[in-house]
Amino acid sequence: MNSRRRGQVLIPGVGVIAIYFGIIVLCYGILLYVNKPTVTMKKQLNRFATADLQEIRGKIQPGINLVAATTATPEILAKGKELYQANCTVCHGNDGKGDGPGGAALPYKPRNFHNVDAKWTNGNSIDQVFKTMTEGIAARGMLAYDYLSVEDRFALVHHVRAYRQDSPKVTKKHIDAIDAQYNLSSGIKQPHQVSIKRAMEVLAAESQKDSESIKKLVTIVEDDAKNGIVGAKLVLGMGSNLYNTLNVLAKSKKKWATNQGTFRSILSNSIRVDGINASINTWSNQSWSMAYSYVKTSLNKVTHNSKSESIIRLGKTRKSQAVVNQTFKLSDGLLSQLQ
Repeated sequence: MNSRRRGQVLIPGVGVIAIYFGIIVLCYGILLYVNKPTVTMKKQLNRFATADLQEIRGKIQPGINLVAATTATPEILAKGKELYQANCTVCHGNDGKGDGPGGAALPYKPRNFHNVDAKWTNGNSIDQVFKTMTEGIAARGMLAYDYLSVEDRFALVHHVRAYRQDSPKVTKKHIDAIDAQYNLSSGIKQPHQVSIKRAMEVLAAESQKDSESIKKLVTIVEDDAKNGIVGAKLVLGMGSNLYNTLNVLAKSKKKWATNQGTFRSILSNSIRVDGINASINTWSNQSWSMAYSYVKTSLNKVTHNSKSESIIRLGKTRKSQAVVNQTFKLSDGLLSQLQ
């Protein structure tokens, strides 16, 4: 017997209990399997979890045929579907109904692309959807997809617009609007993009090298002054702290390297701010020329002149948008990291 009676109470036997327990475990396992994130979904979720921009090597994007790119051919739609499954399902769901598991963490429910009664934030004409795809919508937690090529973004745009039956037809006005904003027909230059963690590590190392260079220069100036070199004596008397004085000049070297007047102006503006003595304003033109020549020659001995003209975009993300999203000259250290 698998069970027995004790009074009026039916007490299950060990075999029945084991069967019940096995059924519960099996159901729980099925539930976990059905709801477990796929590898693709995990990759999509990781985009929300990361705090830094992706690292991308800058490149020149050649001009594209916008008429062809804005035409939804079967091949482009197929590519768009593939990109959608790889990048969008975690929030918008497999069928574009806004029912993906990642949407629960967003401030607003992801868009149901099938709902013709809902107004899209930027609109659903092709130029408006391309803008959303390229720039994202930070306030709604919508990520920017500017890491995709222009062609891939258009493929994704076509797929998303195909969900909604009332999407406006593409017109020349829409194409012109896209080109006016993003200059795609002429080609664009995509800057290097470096994660803030990596960039700060490299820049900190370079800053340390600069500090060591200034310390070496301090020793050189002090020794030259002891040996009676007039230019060194003038630099030594520029401020109360020789290291600070040389640091001011090293940081601004590109501004004054070819102009003695700028050199003089920078030091005059640094009086009482960076410890520069006001007495420099009483110097003769000859003293300024001697100090200028000495500093320029001495700095060249210990500092490194970067010849890099590359640029990067550096910034940390907040709500899927870059807090700092600007371009500037790329240091040699960071350039080598990207090569």
